[in-house]
Amino acid sequence: MRGVALPLEPEEQDELVTKRMLEYREFEEDELDKIKLPAYKNWYKEGFVTRPLDQGSCGGCWAFSAISTTESLALMAGVEKELREYSIQQLLECDTDNYGCTGGWMYQGFAYISQNGVLPRTQYTDFKRRTSECSTTNELLDSEAVMKDIGYVEHDGRSNAQLKQLLMQQPLSVGMYTTGMMSAYKTGVMTNDFLHCSYIDLEVNHGVVLVGFGKVNRGDRVRGRCREYWIVRNSWGPNWGEEGFMRICMDGTGSKNTPVGSCLINRYTTWPTMNKEDIDPDFTI
Repeated sequence: MRGVALPLEPEEQDELVTKRMLEYREFEEDELDKIKLPAYKNWYKEGFVTRPLDQGSCGGCWAFSAISTTESLALMAGVEKELREYSIQQLLECDTDNYGCTGGWMYQGFAYISQNGVLPRTQYTDFKRRTSECSTTNELLDSEAVMKDIGYVEHDGRSNAQLKQLLMQQPLSVGMYTTGMMSAYKTGVMTNDFLHCSYIDLEVNHGVVLVGFGKVNRGDRVRGRCREYWIVRNSWGPNWGEEGFMRICMDGTGSKNTPVGSCLINRYTTWPTMNKEDIDPDFTI
């Protein structure tokens, strides 16, 4: 896809989070009704997601999304002791299965990281909104790269309940369909009634990160009717939307008007894992 340009003790909690990341399992639909989920979840507010960045004129949204969820996994699994930014530019220039600033897919970005590792942002040319020749070396990758041998999974057409369950475990890379009206978004909850972005014959054109969910409260600005929403980390800079984030309605998924969610956000869900054997970009249940 081408990115559209514009109370446990701390030690026990760390152990639990790491175990949860390493031992992912999918719940069956009849189990989901028995699971009590919070009304609100936001991995960014909890300190597990890096700041929103600006892709500018580079259509490399896929790299921004893949790097962000890899950064989150590294912290949650104990690879990093604190949240650390990884090199988006490395992925744009060195992942030859994707197309740099002209488009790509998150699962292929995870495949590159699994094979080569990813460098900290400070160890490679910083993001420059265009690509040049890949400048990694075997010596640099061997000494500085992290997250080599990760796995990755893709689920297509997940229900809201399934996405919530997945999201309780870690932030997720997702595709969505963007429209020109999104560029003017400043605050509130956007809906398909306003955006008209959910037709089944459309295809995703933008990669983002799903970082949480919540319920619409009195006083929230809502473009249409909505009860619950997803929280999306975009790559259009911190001055866009709600400090770089967007809330988009999750109501109606599976209906005629939003068969795979508002703006197709339920169509493709991908995330990295710490188990290389998880590699299966076409996994469905």
